[in-house]
Amino acid sequence: MPIPRGAKQVPGSPNRVQLVNGDVVTRSTARTLGAQDMGYKNERERGRLGKGDDKYFARWVNTDQGQRAVEKAKARAQAEGIPYRTGDLKMQLIAARNSRPNRKSGPGPAWVAFMSEYDFEGPEVDY
Repeated sequence: MPIPRGAKQVPGSPNRVQLVNGDVVTRSTARTLGAQDMGYKNERERGRLGKGDDKYFARWVNTDQGQRAVEKAKARAQAEGIPYRTGDLKMQLIAARNSRPNRKSGPGPAWVAFMSEYDFEGPEVDY
């Protein structure tokens, strides 16, 4: 059930979510926006195609690269004064995976943002 990073439920309105930019939308719309942030068309497609996302994230977190990313995410959250959420890191990782470089198009914006935010080296391929 992904909602966009930083979004919060509106107090007293269980079906409303306030986005980071201040807009208030329904929970369904927020879930669609969250799925689109992850690189899927909508929440339904994420549910259908994203069945392996949990396993993918769990295996990645157990790698050295994953551990470094978790440490950086925790430090960044502490510096910003917000709680660390594993779900936010998972959404970033899945979005990066879904927009990784290929021959038809270069690297997507989510992949570039993830690699630069966590100081990872990408493949040295000229597209």
